[in-house]
Amino acid sequence: MRTNVSDMTAILYLANRGPIGAAALAEHLGMSRPATTALVDRLERQGMLERVRDPDDRRRVVISSTPAARTAALDAWMPAIEELDAVCRSLSPEDGARARDLLRQLTGAMSRGGRS
Repeated sequence: MRTNVSDMTAILYLANRGPIGAAALAEHLGMSRPATTALVDRLERQGMLERVRDPDDRRRVVISSTPAARTAALDAWMPAIEELDAVCRSLSPEDGARARDLLRQLTGAMSRGGRS
């Protein structure tokens, strides 16, 4: 499976969030609706995403990831996850605490998006 960052982001978001509409996916990805439709079309042809009727509103279609997509995402990320795990395990308790503090600060800064 050939994927780019937007493809993988969409797959992982849908795997974690569950089925959503195309407009909500476009907003999350920061993409236009036409670009998101092209992404969904491509990933649907690859068997990574599927369009299904919304169980709460049969007139609406939602997009969900497939088991194949979740497997592909895990396969793609597992080597990095294992390496990061090994690095974290090698840290002393003090360095681990400093790293967690730094990550909390960085996550907060990213969440604020430059707004203090």
